[in-house]
Amino acid sequence: MILTPMYVRTRYRLRIAISHIPWIYFPLSIFKRAHADGRGLVTEATDVVIEAFPRSGNTFAVVAFRSAQTTDVNIAHHWHAAAQLIRAARLGKPSLLIVRHPKDAALSFVIRHPEIPIKLALDAWIGFHQAVLPYKSNIVIARFDDVASDFGLVTKRLNERFNTRFVQFDHTSSNVEACFNVIEKMNADRYGNGEIQEDSVARPSSQRLRKKQDFEEAWQSLQPEEAKRKAEDLYQRLTS
Repeated sequence: MILTPMYVRTRYRLRIAISHIPWIYFPLSIFKRAHADGRGLVTEATDVVIEAFPRSGNTFAVVAFRSAQTTDVNIAHHWHAAAQLIRAARLGKPSLLIVRHPKDAALSFVIRHPEIPIKLALDAWIGFHQAVLPYKSNIVIARFDDVASDFGLVTKRLNERFNTRFVQFDHTSSNVEACFNVIEKMNADRYGNGEIQEDSVARPSSQRLRKKQDFEEAWQSLQPEEAKRKAEDLYQRLTS
C-alpha cells in the first residue's frame, strides 16, 4: 500500500484526536503494536513511566535510565500519547514527562516526518501538553535540557516525588557516549538495515541541525501567531 501525504496527515490527525482519551486509545493501541520494540503501555505492572512528545529526549532518557538500574525495571515509554501519563497519574505510577520547547520539538519532528506540516506538528505539541497539564501535580516534569545535561538529577527528583529507589544515572561523558552507541545500534537495526539514519537517530546530529536552520523561515512565517503564543504559554506553565 502506497501511503500518500494526505493519508499520512489524516491518520496523524486521527491519532492526535484520540491519544489523550485513555478508554479509546489503549484498546486500539493494544491491537496496533502493544509492547512493540519493548515499548510498554501503562498497566498495574508498570514500575515507571517515561514519556514525551516525539523528538524530545524520550529515547536517551529510557536508555540512560535502564543502563543505571541493577535490576530489571518495567518501563512504559515511547507511545508519545498523553493517555499514557493520564492513566499513570490515575494509577499512582512514578511518571516522568520530558518537555522540549515547542519550536525545537516541532521543527525536529518535521525533519523526521517531512510529510507532516509544521502547523500540524505544533498543533499536536499543544494537544499533547494541554491534555497532560491537569495532571501536572502527579508527574515529575523535566525540560529537555535537564535530561541532556544531568539525567541523574532528574532521576533523583523522581525518587523524591514518588519515594522510589531507582539508581541515578551518572551523567559522565563516557556514560552518555555509551548511551549514544546503544541508540545508534537501535536506529540502524530498526530503520537503516545496518546504517544509521541521521534524520531519525535519537542523539545530537549536525546534519539535522543544518536542516533545522532551513526550517527557521517557515517557523517565523507560521500563522496564526496565536498558536505559537499558546504553545509558549503551555511550555512556561509546565516547566515553571
